[in-house]
Amino acid sequence: MRIALLADVHANLHALEAVLAEARREGYDELWLAGDWVGYGAFPDETVTLLRAAGALGICGDMDREVLAAGADALPAEAPREKCQALAWASNELLPGTFTFLAELPEQRRLPLGSAGEALLVHGSPAAIDEHLWPNTPTERLEELAAEAGAALVICGHTHAAMDRTADGSRFLNPGSVGRPGDGDPRAAWALLQVDGAEIGFDRRRVAYDHEAAAASVRDRGLPDAVARMFAEGKKLKDVLGG
Repeated sequence: MRIALLADVHANLHALEAVLAEARREGYDELWLAGDWVGYGAFPDETVTLLRAAGALGICGDMDREVLAAGADALPAEAPREKCQALAWASNELLPGTFTFLAELPEQRRLPLGSAGEALLVHGSPAAIDEHLWPNTPTERLEELAAEAGAALVICGHTHAAMDRTADGSRFLNPGSVGRPGDGDPRAAWALLQVDGAEIGFDRRRVAYDHEAAAASVRDRGLPDAVARMFAEGKKLKDVLGG
């Protein structure tokens, strides 16, 4: 079994198209998405439509929730003005069917891996949609989450940082962010999961794409320049604002 692992697309259609093109060249049997389909990027409805057409099996991310909530004027408390503006705009751009699709996504999904067991697909962690699991998260915390997950693999997103850790019989994997990396490298991230019996390979990838065009499309929608700079520079919003 070959699985294309994606996370944190954030409505960046340019990055998604580049990743899907590479994944198709490599060949895959299933496409899994660890949440945050939308948010920040210029193509929220188009991104969800493309992922659905590609047969993505996914779950809801915290920003997906926030975009949906923004439709009822329930914006995150104390969030930067730039983020609130992007959330509200994205919510207004979703067609009714897309809005319903995102609203009905589960927070977790268990997926079979054959004789290797099963994978638990989450956004933040098995305990919370917004918990950050970093490459340096204490092993003790991962052991607690492994016991809760009860799965051979725990696949997550949210941090936008690629990770491959093992604790108490569970392997924690994060492919990195397709649409909005935060490490200063604007290239899109994804991973190819190769399951051969009990052996599981995790091949991280970075894909160059026209990130300047992605940034320009954000500006063309009238969204804040700081949001566009996130795509152009491969940085988090707080780092852009702090600079």
